[in-house]
Amino acid sequence: MVLLTGALTISLALNAVLLLSAGRRQQPSPKAATATSAPINDGTDPVANHCDDAVNLDVQQIRLRSSALIDGHRLRAGTSIGTITLRYSHQCAGAWARFDPADGLFEDPDEASITLGVGRPADGSQNTWRLGHIDQTYSDLLLTGMGCVQATATITVFDGNVTADGTTRCLPPMA
Repeated sequence: MVLLTGALTISLALNAVLLLSAGRRQQPSPKAATATSAPINDGTDPVANHCDDAVNLDVQQIRLRSSALIDGHRLRAGTSIGTITLRYSHQCAGAWARFDPADGLFEDPDEASITLGVGRPADGSQNTWRLGHIDQTYSDLLLTGMGCVQATATITVFDGNVTADGTTRCLPPMA
């Protein structure tokens, strides 16, 4: 009986130690958590992958090629209807395109569509994103260590099938 009680006491003591140490388990460090995250490759979504240190490398106007009727207003050729921005993240070592429509211009976003592209001429890599209406949007990224990256945008205004486009400079490799 004494032997059984001693074994029970030891067993209870071991369980108590295990429970206490489990309650003090440390959270993994942020560095360890980052090490297990998905790798960044061409075609990665920069927002979903937290490329939060992004900066604007180049911003260009998107201008109408010919006159267009937007929101009941006749706009002349050369009118800016938005901007194309080349964004870059050092953390993700990549760049992507972002489109911002001109303020107050597209009250009806279904009057036009946008096609965004980001390309790396050195190896011909390209990502294209098409949105069937006008809204702020962005493309997936391309890695910048292999060559310069350039962003393009083409807006197609449905009334009259008029287009507008803009292109950023191709920025040098930034790894």
